[in-house]
Amino acid sequence: MGAGAIVSAVPAGAEFTENKIGCSGSATITDGAKTYRVSADQKEAKVPRKGTAEWQGAIATTTHNHKGEVRLSVAFWDITVGSWGPSPNAANEKSRSGTKKIPSALEQLPAGKYKLSGFHQGDEGRCAGKITVEVEGSILNIPGIVSLAGTVLTGAGLAVAGKAKN
Repeated sequence: MGAGAIVSAVPAGAEFTENKIGCSGSATITDGAKTYRVSADQKEAKVPRKGTAEWQGAIATTTHNHKGEVRLSVAFWDITVGSWGPSPNAANEKSRSGTKKIPSALEQLPAGKYKLSGFHQGDEGRCAGKITVEVEGSILNIPGIVSLAGTVLTGAGLAVAGKAKN
């Protein structure tokens, strides 16, 4: 199983919408001052804005021709924070691990709770799920506030433009 971002397999007691191939995963995230642990038995997890994640993901059923991704929902958009595949998996691997830097996009987000979702699928089946992640840090993150305001204004502008065409 490949890994994406904050965690590789859909983490945390996450609300699995599918899990026919026995996905599991965990991550230990460090930001230089604090360590965060996320595992497949949580519904929510706190994560730092920046740092490094040591991740591992596994599947009970070997998959072939597989792919997957992890996405973070922010306002009206989903941001891909990690993806893998397609891969034929000729070596019949059932687990993977590695290190990933937390995407710089998180540095721009205001502190708060966001939905992280992901999936892993191959010829033999699929698993998918979601977890709530709480991005730590000050709500007074000026770049984050400006970014969020721009996102909201852009969304409003697109909605008005869509109505104007009708």
